[in-house]
Amino acid sequence: MSDITEAKRKLPLPALMLQLGLPEKHTGKNALCPFHDDHNKSFSCYQNDKGEWRWKCHTCNIGADEIDFLQHYEKLSKGDAIKRFLDLAGVERSRPPLGSAFRKVRRLRPLYSAN
Repeated sequence: MSDITEAKRKLPLPALMLQLGLPEKHTGKNALCPFHDDHNKSFSCYQNDKGEWRWKCHTCNIGADEIDFLQHYEKLSKGDAIKRFLDLAGVERSRPPLGSAFRKVRRLRPLYSAN
């Protein structure tokens, strides 16, 4: 299971929104959009056919998953939104696999350690 998948399991979208301090009126299937002054309940928070949590504002014409919500809500880059989501969910980031550039440097290391 990937870090992001585990975080989404531990902190689904409605729980994330509540953890960010949004009132419940923003977390339903017909809700007020937290991104604009909404009086018509143009925001939806729902589970799709795969059981994944999604959101969409029909006025702003934006929507996606928990990470995209956090990215828009806190005005973060995608990478920072991922890090923040993992932290909020209490998921430790695993180390990325070693890339070919690192392996190449490791092979060259003996050349640099001359007596």
